[in-house]
Amino acid sequence: MNEDKAGLILNAIGMAVMDLMADNVTITIESLVEQLQHNQRESSSVTDKMANRDAAEVVRSWGEKPLH
Repeated sequence: MNEDKAGLILNAIGMAVMDLMADNVTITIESLVEQLQHNQRESSSVTDKMANRDAAEVVRSWGEKPLH
């Protein structure tokens, strides 16, 4: 993964976390994926849509294996 793509994914995850915190939602893998998918649907930018889609894939993969 190149640095630009990684940066976009990290930004998407950070924005989703901030959205969840602002809405006082407990941050779980499931809530984070849901927020990323919501952000993807709401985005008008193709780049943002792709970043949120890729970020959701990364977060989903966290749930498939231990985080240590």
